[in-house]
Amino acid sequence: MSAASLELARLPGRAVRLRLVPNVTGVVLLVAGLLLAAAGVWIGVPGALAMGAVLVLAWVLDGLVLLAADPWRGAVVLRRLSPQVVQAGQRVEVTLVNAGAAPPGWLRHWYQDVTPWGHGPVTVMDDTRDGTRRGGNRADRGDRADRQTQQAASYTLVAAWRGQAEFGPANLLADSALGLWRARRVDAERATVMVWPATVPLVVPAPNDSDRQSSGALGLPRPRLDDTTMREYQPGDDLHRVHWRSLARGRKLMTRAEEPTYIQRTTGVLWLLPKAGPDAADVAVSVLASWAEAMARAGHHFDLQLGDDKLVQPTRPQLLEALAMVDDAEMAGEKIRQRPGSGFVVAAAGETDEAVAVPADYAEGTAVVLAPPSARVTVPPGWKLLRLPLDVTLLTAAAGLQPLLTPGQGVVR
Repeated sequence: MSAASLELARLPGRAVRLRLVPNVTGVVLLVAGLLLAAAGVWIGVPGALAMGAVLVLAWVLDGLVLLAADPWRGAVVLRRLSPQVVQAGQRVEVTLVNAGAAPPGWLRHWYQDVTPWGHGPVTVMDDTRDGTRRGGNRADRGDRADRQTQQAASYTLVAAWRGQAEFGPANLLADSALGLWRARRVDAERATVMVWPATVPLVVPAPNDSDRQSSGALGLPRPRLDDTTMREYQPGDDLHRVHWRSLARGRKLMTRAEEPTYIQRTTGVLWLLPKAGPDAADVAVSVLASWAEAMARAGHHFDLQLGDDKLVQPTRPQLLEALAMVDDAEMAGEKIRQRPGSGFVVAAAGETDEAVAVPADYAEGTAVVLAPPSARVTVPPGWKLLRLPLDVTLLTAAAGLQPLLTPGQGVVR
């Protein structure tokens, strides 16, 4: 351990490391003192020697005072995140509260918190001095125990990406009285916040309004009636409408035609090609989340297929949390398998992909494909297609998708 760096371990409190480092001013002062002392000895000038000795002594004493004061000794930093669940693009307020011993008010002290989303370390000043909160009144003043609970520092950040984000560790910093040394403790405590994908409002017709329309425009289900008065029974038909005599005559279970057949469900599918970039993947996830929110608000029956995981009629928190934690690698490959009902597929390709063929085999549906301009995009017959560039924004994608959610619209490119 060098003389210019002191490090202590396992001191009381959760912040277990103390490190004293001279800052630039301290190094300059030390070098100047040593040069003056050396020059005084070399040329025999007692004044220069005395001046150099004073500078070196001031440098040493300033560090020893800071080491003795140890402003963050016994500090216990609690990190509060509000809210703990946000959507991408929303702000998160982070509050650092020292529930332990209060640093001396005559030393300048502050926090430096490690943050996610590429923001880097964030420096925040302590909002207290000698137990009095900035902007407070006499009611804010109290004994030492009260002062400990009042120490807090806050800052806000914009949640940039979906997923689980981690804050911490926090650096607890303080400068010496003369500003020649800096003390640092590291509090390893961390806190996480869940970031749901960003969504925009979309409008889909209510189930009753879509009964008279083809589901190809929306990927929405509708009841279907046969032209005859009798038809073969399908799972989901009302048993009160079953014609039991037909079973005895023709060994087929029939039902009256005025009873709609089983309403097929719509399946929303996320498909991220192996070369898909993170920005395009996030937009694709947000498009699927926006569509699912609109389906839930309108009261439609729908599922979400995320790789090998399937969510049946998910609630809003369930679908947003599942999409927030989607692993891009698990969504790669042709994992879209034939299923009954309608499909709503959102796919994202990479910049070097030359062809994107949506491998869905639903009877009808809608595909939203983010692909480079040179890529050839194909969808199953009867499907609607919205093709978007890789650098599209969520708002632009939603504006292009909305016409496809209206019955009767055609292919959009």
